[in-house]
Amino acid sequence: MIQIVPFAKEYLLAAEALSTQQGWPHTVAEWQQMLALGQGLAALQNGQVVGTTLSWTHDRAATLGMVIVDQEHRGQGIAARLVQAALDRIGDLPVVLTATDMARRGYARLGFEKVGMVDTCRGVPVSLSRDPDVEAGFSDEVLVLDAAARGWDRSHVLRSLIAGGATC
Repeated sequence: MIQIVPFAKEYLLAAEALSTQQGWPHTVAEWQQMLALGQGLAALQNGQVVGTTLSWTHDRAATLGMVIVDQEHRGQGIAARLVQAALDRIGDLPVVLTATDMARRGYARLGFEKVGMVDTCRGVPVSLSRDPDVEAGFSDEVLVLDAAARGWDRSHVLRSLIAGGATC
């Protein structure tokens, strides 16, 4: 039986393993940062993490991501249960989700509509040092522009990334 529970810190290693299984480069530290900015849910089977999702509430919208189900447990509706539980927590705010093409039909069944495309690039960064150009160029004006472009304020996310040593 699958249980949907609030994400707890003891699930971090399992979450990292799930993202690695997907070919996503998210470390435990990145999972911790994402959780500090939002909230998460985990799908458990016999106490083992078999799925995750995270959500972040902004001023006029919410975002949803890190929807991952272990390859051995796919096709059981776990992702749909995780997403629906996250949507229930979010409430009436509009929700933006970035999803893979593979998952698009499942999200459409939950009422999501495709509104655009996001290209991703994967690779190994040359350096993980702090980028002084990013820090120097970061200002309240950048936050205003970002909010205007997105349609909602996510300054708390951007400030956290810069404080955490965002790289460029």
